[in-house]
Parts: sequence; C-alpha cells; structure tokens
Amino acid sequence: MNRLLKFNQTKDSRVYFSSDFHLNHNPHWDNPIWKQRGFDCVLDMNNGIINSINNTVRVNDILWFLGDFCLNTTEELFESFISRINCQNIYMVWGNHNNPVNKIYTREVAKSMGSDDIEVYPFKYKNITFVGDYQEISVDGQFIILSHYPIYVFNKMS
Repeated sequence: MNRLLKFNQTKDSRVYFSSDFHLNHNPHWDNPIWKQRGFDCVLDMNNGIINSINNTVRVNDILWFLGDFCLNTTEELFESFISRINCQNIYMVWGNHNNPVNKIYTREVAKSMGSDDIEVYPFKYKNITFVGDYQEISVDGQFIILSHYPIYVFNKMS
C-alpha cells in the first residue's frame, strides 16, 4: 500500500474525482454505452468526455481517475487521449479494464527498473501518476479511500 497522500485545495489547484470513462468502448450492443450517454457515436463520446474534462479541470488541478479509462484502445490512441487532456496531474487507480494502459505501465517500469515482473507505486508517466489498486488520501484534512472496486472493510471505517 502507498503512503497517505495529502492535498490542500487552493484557488489555483482543486481536486477532482472521476472513473469509468470507457473511452473508445464501442460494443455491439443494441444500446451501446455511447448511446446510453447521449452521444451519436463512440468518437463523439471520446471527444465529449475529453472536452468536458478540459472545460472543468485546469492544468494545475489534480484529477483522480478511479479505473476504466479506456477500452478496445491501442497504445497510440491511449497516448492521444492523455495528450489531449490539459490537466498535468492525473492520478490513476487501476480498474478492471486496464489494457493498453497496463502494457504501457509495465513497459515503462521495466525501462526504469530493469525488470518487467515488479510493480512500482507511485509511478509517474507523462501527466499520469499510477498508484495501483488502492490509495488513501487526505483532501483538506478529509480522509478518503480510493479504489475502483467496492470494499467492505477499510482503514478508519469507524
């Protein structure tokens, strides 16, 4: 587990939380996710989500992303997505749809550490800091547990 990360919001830096963008998720369902979200196609969804992030989260803000950033995506498309996000402080918690993000993480850790069979957290890559499956943080003194999955028992639950 990573150590507690502490954040204090200011007028120049706010903390935001999001998850499950499912960028590029284009299932062959009668009612695909992009249609459920009110978009005309998967490309409109991708652009709409990224535009919404950029209209809300500023360059120096902190964006916590709690899993499932994209699906059915190449590494090149993932790189394109993150390069289009203005925020330079994205913290990413793993979800259950990690490909190709996990491939990039594994490759970059291997380049940095000389081994592809270890995990290193936190690990910085471009505008993303990977933190693993679980992270405890404090925002303005409020203790928060971050995970993609629901948890039954957690630190300081009482």
